[in-house]
Amino acid sequence: MSKSDAHLKWYVEAELRWDRRVDESRIDVRVINGAVTLTGEVDTYAEKWAAEDAAKRVGGVRSVLEELSVKVFGLRQSDDLALEQAARRALGSDIWVPNTVTLSVYEGEITLGGHVDWKYQRLAAESTVRNLAGVTTVFNYIAVKPHTSFAQVKETLRVVLQG
Repeated sequence: MSKSDAHLKWYVEAELRWDRRVDESRIDVRVINGAVTLTGEVDTYAEKWAAEDAAKRVGGVRSVLEELSVKVFGLRQSDDLALEQAARRALGSDIWVPNTVTLSVYEGEITLGGHVDWKYQRLAAESTVRNLAGVTTVFNYIAVKPHTSFAQVKETLRVVLQG
């Protein structure tokens, strides 16, 4: 039995109230045909992620469109340098993130680049920086480079199939 949009809205709002990482009073929830849209303001990028995760936990939610803006209070544009240094330290101390990952910071937005060997490394880099104070957005443009060339895969398959 599927839940009506009104029921889904109630359950999503309840999930947001239950999650201590989220201030639900500043988040508006709309539901149309099972698709949830979150709008409003949050204090941190981590809170933005927590709100989206909370909505996704509700059974019957088909999709979540997160349109929350991060309003970082007490930080200035000049704090980008401090945020960049903190992000570099965090990435450098994460054993899952190789030194091929690059980053830049502008007005609290962190842009990750470079390349890694595995998807988990790409995700680890993003996870490492998204909870830093002052982050408003993380753009993850890290490329995952394949370990094996097409020619190597083709040759391996040829050998296996020939017996």
